[in-house]
Amino acid sequence: FEALLEGWKHGLRNTWWVVDYNRQSLDAVVREGLWQRFESLFRNFGWEVVILKHGTLQQAAFEEEGGEKLRTWIDACPNQLYSALTFQGGAAWRRRLLDDLGDQGPVTRLIEKRSDEELAALMANLGGHDLATIVDAFEEARGHNRPTCFIAYTIKGFGLPLAGHKDNHAGLMTPSQVEALRQVMGVREGCEWDRFEGLAYDEAEIRSYLASTPFAKAAARRHPAPAIPVPARIDVASQAAMSTQQGFGLLMHDIAKSDSDFAKRIVTTSPDVTVSTNLGA
Repeated sequence: FEALLEGWKHGLRNTWWVVDYNRQSLDAVVREGLWQRFESLFRNFGWEVVILKHGTLQQAAFEEEGGEKLRTWIDACPNQLYSALTFQGGAAWRRRLLDDLGDQGPVTRLIEKRSDEELAALMANLGGHDLATIVDAFEEARGHNRPTCFIAYTIKGFGLPLAGHKDNHAGLMTPSQVEALRQVMGVREGCEWDRFEGLAYDEAEIRSYLASTPFAKAAARRHPAPAIPVPARIDVASQAAMSTQQGFGLLMHDIAKSDSDFAKRIVTTSPDVTVSTNLGA
């Protein structure tokens, strides 16, 4: 609030703020209408506010016969119900939509023409996950220098088996779920860390594009700094099986206990999620 106030006082310009609006907090689904509070707050301080709620799949469906009723249902759907149906999948979406909207006419045909998988993809196609929708909004915002807030609707855990589950914060997938995700993403076994693995474009084409971006063409971004001594080994308590997050947290905690130049130069930023990220030190 104070940052927005200061920005208003000093005529802030050329600033974008993207709100990842997944409608879930650490341990619950957020209260209805929270986006309106965000919108009102930013507008009161002179910001433009852009709502990115529907992706291109949903926008196309709305143009079909019966699509306007689907839009109305989506916009009125409570957060808890939307999250629950997302987790349950396409069959659950079908049952609920047919119960609420089925008319043995255009709306029913709109729903029934899609498989369970296609229906789940349609209902999960929110604006914050749809690159074309995001790019269009960014391009339009480039036309002025007023500060702009993008409220981007998303699904927490998008594309994963735990998407939409109320307890998915810091959730971990099973090995079989990770394997299924690897196959869906088109990542070859053993190539998980390859830079361009899983992308559908030619690697040379991608490298050429990245090299031509303004960021890559800018002046040198590396600056020299004096070397400081770094311990050759840091002993921390470990377990036979533990997550990388937990291991990293233990490592940071041990470093934080020292008064070395090394420790003084490490800063972790993890607002409000210190438990699940193990960065409470």
